[in-house]
Amino acid sequence: MSKFARILWLFMGFLAACQTAYLSNNTPEGTATLSETAQVRSTSNEWAELASDGVRLRLKVPSGWQARSMDDGILIAQEFSTMFADDNQIKGIQMHLFVHYLEEFDLPANDPNIAESVLNQIVQIPEYVGRAAVSVPRGFHWDQYDAAYYLLNSGDGTITMLLALIVEDPPRMIVCNINAPLDKAAHIRMSLPLVFGDFTINGQQVDVSALYRLPFPLEFPTYMDSRKSH
Repeated sequence: MSKFARILWLFMGFLAACQTAYLSNNTPEGTATLSETAQVRSTSNEWAELASDGVRLRLKVPSGWQARSMDDGILIAQEFSTMFADDNQIKGIQMHLFVHYLEEFDLPANDPNIAESVLNQIVQIPEYVGRAAVSVPRGFHWDQYDAAYYLLNSGDGTITMLLALIVEDPPRMIVCNINAPLDKAAHIRMSLPLVFGDFTINGQQVDVSALYRLPFPLEFPTYMDSRKSH
């Protein structure tokens, strides 16, 4: 299994093992609408940083959220100290931001959106998506970068958005794996401009405008367990 697959599918277990090490400046979960969330700006002075595979990432942690820079990525969450319910299901939004080389993927010349091409390959590989219901990847341009995302429902009460953008020379993919309880699916879309409102790649600010233009709400696929139909 590749590094990308291990990070993607072991993410929740890794968070559980590390949860006691996170910051504890929790705030109660809000009920902000999309328009209210869009106006929120971070008042925190804390920054999370990552230098990996020749890429430097830096983002300002939104007020009331927690983050930690790890060797293999940046972990960000709303509620680390209480992030699991009694049934071990996650309670709030959790994100893992990391960098991945692209040697294992086919990168056609003159591809209009490399990120979309790579995600189209990923969703065809059971090692990455297992039995989950997965949406068709959707490409867009995030500032100067090719970007894309897909939505995943693995049927365990948790949904995932995988958001990726490409940096060149050599091509590397910045990946944000975002998880939330199924009943808080709308919170993922609402949180994106907040979390990435102050985000830099190699010291250059990334314009957040493209994230406001993503569909709202996001249409997560319905999980159907084929094993139960037999």
